[in-house]
Amino acid sequence: MMESLQGMPLSYKQPVTAHDLPDEILAEVFSSAVSPISPRPGVVDVSQTITTLARVCSYWRTVADQDARLWTTILIRGTTTAEKLRLSEYLRRSRTCPIKVIVAPLHILDDDYRCCITGLQPHMHRIVQLFVKMNNSWVMKEVINCLTTAAPQLRELTLGLVQPELDVDALANPFDISAPDI
Repeated sequence: MMESLQGMPLSYKQPVTAHDLPDEILAEVFSSAVSPISPRPGVVDVSQTITTLARVCSYWRTVADQDARLWTTILIRGTTTAEKLRLSEYLRRSRTCPIKVIVAPLHILDDDYRCCITGLQPHMHRIVQLFVKMNNSWVMKEVINCLTTAAPQLRELTLGLVQPELDVDALANPFDISAPDI
């Protein structure tokens, strides 16, 4: 094997790294890595976020920052200050591209998601997919009540409960109120 390599031009001996890829190719790799998948109806899995990939090195960060479509899947997992800043960052970096929004809490605590939904209001015209799974019907009702702006591009809406609380949710239908026009 070494004998066959000795006759090759020097350019064939150099290892190829991600830095050698054109920006467009690397952006496509990133796009594939951050695309949400739906293994079954009502379930969305986001295996990677673009912020994770953008932290690998300055080159990857530059490539990620240049492609607005990489920031179009917005995952809201909580209502901490860091989550609010991340939401704002994704909305800014996605520029005018259509967006997919996934609201799915990481923990059982009933955080106040109204602030996150309110932050989406100026961008409702860009939402093409809205996936909301809350921990109980009371939180879901609050989220639904915050959806007050039309979403003319909305193609897919998923609303659901992660684990219905039998003693609470059996007493009320979370959708017994009139739904706002979205």
